[in-house]
Amino acid sequence: MVLAVQSEPLEGRVYGFAIHRSKGKDLFGTGTETIAEVATDGSPEALQALRRSLVRELIRILRTVDEHNRTHDEWRDQKTLQAYVFDSYEQELLVQTLAEAVLDPDVAEDALALLFHFQHPELALADDHPAREVFFPLVVLTTVIRSLLAMPIPVVYRFADVVDALAPTDHAFRYEASDFFSFALSNRVKSNAIFEIWERGRDDLVPNLEGELKRRVWAANSVIAGLRERLAGSGALFEPLTCMRGPVVAGFAS
Repeated sequence: MVLAVQSEPLEGRVYGFAIHRSKGKDLFGTGTETIAEVATDGSPEALQALRRSLVRELIRILRTVDEHNRTHDEWRDQKTLQAYVFDSYEQELLVQTLAEAVLDPDVAEDALALLFHFQHPELALADDHPAREVFFPLVVLTTVIRSLLAMPIPVVYRFADVVDALAPTDHAFRYEASDFFSFALSNRVKSNAIFEIWERGRDDLVPNLEGELKRRVWAANSVIAGLRERLAGSGALFEPLTCMRGPVVAGFAS
């Protein structure tokens, strides 16, 4: 599962997310699934609705795996699920969004279960903790790349450059950076589109922005395939032990 989370720079409000799930056809009915959503205005109500949607989509995917594992006692019959983001700021935004959602009664229980699952250090002060440790809850791809590869990129690991440099042999996704969405030296999505939507009523740009978020998770998924291909047989640990196998958090159970 690959996630992208984006915020605007003035107040740090998270305005959009995308989730791409690959494999798991026997559990989900489809081999792949991509969800992208953008808040159509900057009102507290719209941002709350976006947070609720992110929580519900994440918990739906993780709970599906968890429920399967609860009914299959044999380790080899259970499923694993690993979550990725491309850059560390997306990890921070995900935790920020879940922490805010914990204060929303409609999704508080699920948001707290997700926070427990993703093991943020702030939970050390919580009264309840996960029953089982998750070693690699969310892999940040830029951290893996810096640790394991020497890249032909001189200054900053810009998203488009990394996607191009780590294209896998088969089924590579070609990501075209645009001046409207991409910075020269940052992996964040430019806020031009969201401010046009929020301040000028440009609802016609919502599909464009959602499309950009989808392209980013597809491209990050391509990077994962490229990393696996290049590190195969090297002995380097990129394929994490597991993010989820067997029951993980009591809050996941229906």
